[in-house]
Amino acid sequence: VDGSPSRLTRSVLRSVDLLCTFPLMQIEILLAFEVLPSDQPEVFVTSTLLAFSIILIDAALRIAFFEPRRLPYVWWSAQLVAAALFVTLMVVLINAPTEESRSRNELLLFFVYVWIAYPIVAFTGDALRWTSQADPEIAEDILFALLDFVSKGGLALYLALRSP
Repeated sequence: VDGSPSRLTRSVLRSVDLLCTFPLMQIEILLAFEVLPSDQPEVFVTSTLLAFSIILIDAALRIAFFEPRRLPYVWWSAQLVAAALFVTLMVVLINAPTEESRSRNELLLFFVYVWIAYPIVAFTGDALRWTSQADPEIAEDILFALLDFVSKGGLALYLALRSP
């Protein structure tokens, strides 16, 4: 009515954006940590598959159910699975580089830790929608845009400045 995109459209656009960027960011982080695909192929495959799985589970839920209150146990169970996969991804990324590589690239860990805020924003918005009449869509848009600026833009700038 007011010309703004619907919540479903926003969710789909966010999911497509994350499907295109999040798995690739895992690879960039690993390469920046000097983890080579030839040395640790399982880390590259695992991190990429985890990143895709996390986003696909979340996107499927948001498109299929749209509202957590329709089937709350399915919604929250699937989101807990996605959260567990996310924690696993963080552990893989943090443990993949050598201690020396990690200490030389401490700023990279900052970008990894920023990603923790994405599910916090999403879960908080979902909880508000589920437990009240609140519509946190605008706040989510702003917070996701700021997180994108820091995580994607910051990582790109960091990688560009450290390249020879």
